[in-house]
Amino acid sequence: MALVTTLLMMGILALMLIAFTVRLRAQGFFGLQSQSGLAALNAAEAGVADALSRLTANPNWSTDLINQPLPSGGARYSIRFSPAASVNNIGGGMALPGPRGPVQPGTAFLVVDGEQGLTHRVLEVVVTRQGPASTTASLTGSGVIRLRGNVEIDGIEGLSNPVPVDADVRSGSSVNSAGQVLWTGAPGESATIKGSVFSASAHPSAIQMGGASVTGQVQNNQPSPPPPIVDITGRISANSGAPAPALVPGVTTLAAGDYYVAGNLNYNGDLDLQGANLYVAGNLTVNGTIKGQGSVFSGGNTSFYGDSEITASNAEQVSLYSKGSVALRGFDGTTYLDNLVATAGNDANGVPYSTHWANTRNWTGQAQTLLASFGPTDYGFQGSDFDFCIDMLGHEATADVTPPFVVAPNEMAPVVKLNNLLQAQPVSPTQQFLLKKFTYLQDPTDQFKGLYAWHTDMGDMQNDVNAALANGSTDGLADGSNDSYSTYGPAQQALIYSLISSTMNQLDYDRLGAADPTNPGLQVNPGDIYLNRGVRVTFVRDLLEQSGSTIGTFQVSVWMSR
Repeated sequence: MALVTTLLMMGILALMLIAFTVRLRAQGFFGLQSQSGLAALNAAEAGVADALSRLTANPNWSTDLINQPLPSGGARYSIRFSPAASVNNIGGGMALPGPRGPVQPGTAFLVVDGEQGLTHRVLEVVVTRQGPASTTASLTGSGVIRLRGNVEIDGIEGLSNPVPVDADVRSGSSVNSAGQVLWTGAPGESATIKGSVFSASAHPSAIQMGGASVTGQVQNNQPSPPPPIVDITGRISANSGAPAPALVPGVTTLAAGDYYVAGNLNYNGDLDLQGANLYVAGNLTVNGTIKGQGSVFSGGNTSFYGDSEITASNAEQVSLYSKGSVALRGFDGTTYLDNLVATAGNDANGVPYSTHWANTRNWTGQAQTLLASFGPTDYGFQGSDFDFCIDMLGHEATADVTPPFVVAPNEMAPVVKLNNLLQAQPVSPTQQFLLKKFTYLQDPTDQFKGLYAWHTDMGDMQNDVNAALANGSTDGLADGSNDSYSTYGPAQQALIYSLISSTMNQLDYDRLGAADPTNPGLQVNPGDIYLNRGVRVTFVRDLLEQSGSTIGTFQVSVWMSR
């Protein structure tokens, strides 16, 4: 009986030992499974972070990532793009099919598979951009902000709701020196800021806006919120395989797509972006107008001369990203015409258009210099050098051979010849602007219209001068005021001399004349903003607040499954 009891107890102990061993093995299995699951989940989350980084560098990224290893532990992750898996619709204009329904424009649906051994963990996320923090700063830079000449900065709520809103100017430069935000203007020029002006610098003279109209506050020692992080260099590099844009003189329309320029881009004309993204590795200079929808990335400094016209009719907006400084200046007519005449060849008489352009600049400059050397009592002599300059600029007549002017007949009236050249160019805002300026100087179809227009009858000359004194007309003013000057009394002569002087002095290089007013010693650094020569900036708050497809870093907006 004792033996039976002993054997029974041994059997029970054996069963308990077997059960305990199985339990230990199960716990070990479940422990390993838990560790593998955690490693696979960590791998999937690392894949999401990698995808966010890649989308920030290139919003059009849609390249499969297969078995991407983590630095240690053997875990890896994969992201596959297809309508049944991940879908990138950040740059799209309409919804695309996805594994859980439509993927809306401006978003990406990502399926990330993390793997450790035989264990998988899958994350499904919706990704959008995180917009900028400030919705009132129309002009924000990390460096110095310089405004010069006529400048206007205002704001509206939206393109379809043009209610005025504040348009602030913010300099993030904390350098403890004066002039971190600076406006300078000549007599008659003005600056209007319909908002506040802030500087991060604590210097008491960090903001120098004397003479400008600022409707809001003017405060220094006001740190700016950090700007949105945009990897400009990374985006440009990621699109270095895109084709080069086919730029043509006059007007270039870039269709939807990506375009890449390996070095600097200097374009003389008008750019129309139709959903295009332009990536420039070096400096970008555009002398003309820019409009449309798309994005422009510059790896160096950016300069716009003329009308930077940004329009938007849908969720896609135009954005400029510049690694270096940004300068907006008025139209540079000299550069435009330099490039135009360099390729235009000769006129019907065999005279190079470059000669007509050189004569226009030379004789206008001489006329300005001569006029400045006169006074109210020295001006107004028929046959003077000033009179010859005006005759040569606008009169298609016989040659002038009076020293120092020796001019062949077919080189007379260069402003008329250049007007004819401009009329032959494709219609564009730049072409129309210059045509208007040249016609202002001399109408090619009417010798009595334009600043350089001329009469042979003294009465007609006096009529031109009287009209100028009465209502500001400039038709025939240059020749008429000179030739009829002696017929007026001293008081009227002073008015006439003042009027012709101010009129001629307005003919700078931007308007086809003598002196370029740009400060040759100006130095701009990355983060600086420079607005010069009649620039207007309109801040559209809706575009900034709805700029999920163009501004800011990417973030996960929805975790579909985790």
